[in-house]
Amino acid sequence: MIKIDNHIENKIYDDFISEFENLINQNIVEKSETTINIISSKMIDSFCELKQTLKTDYGSSPYCFCYNIPDCEIKHVIIVNEELCKTMNFSRSDHYAALLHEIGHFWAIQEYGKNILDNNISLSEYLSDKFVLKLGMGKELISALQKMSASGFYTPDYCKNAIDWRIDRLTDKLPL
Repeated sequence: MIKIDNHIENKIYDDFISEFENLINQNIVEKSETTINIISSKMIDSFCELKQTLKTDYGSSPYCFCYNIPDCEIKHVIIVNEELCKTMNFSRSDHYAALLHEIGHFWAIQEYGKNILDNNISLSEYLSDKFVLKLGMGKELISALQKMSASGFYTPDYCKNAIDWRIDRLTDKLPL
């Protein structure tokens, strides 16, 4: 059973949990109770042990959403850079699709093992996108990725090799 805890004072994340937590549990078989925490990049300092284990400064990171498995009191965390999401004009459905993508990393680990996350970033992203497709939010994820690609926050190489590559894979999988 997966429980999702929201630590951000923004109704959109509570609404996401209400709308998707049961569907997520229907699609991920987890033998023990697992909590996935949603926190803001601005809140990392309030989780002292979490801040000490993170390898990236998510406050200044160009990532809107990031799944992490820190070695501390919080075992699974999705870090949200709300300012960046606001700058990129993310809609509610963009947020939902991005959150599902991050939970897709957890799903990929359950299905294929932890090495999937560490050893092959493209495969990890592909499998996480596949999870979003499985839950019916592919078009919404494409929307979020297009906003990221057009934002100017990422290098042209990163857009071409990571973001646009993912959009192409998702577009190929969606019905016309």
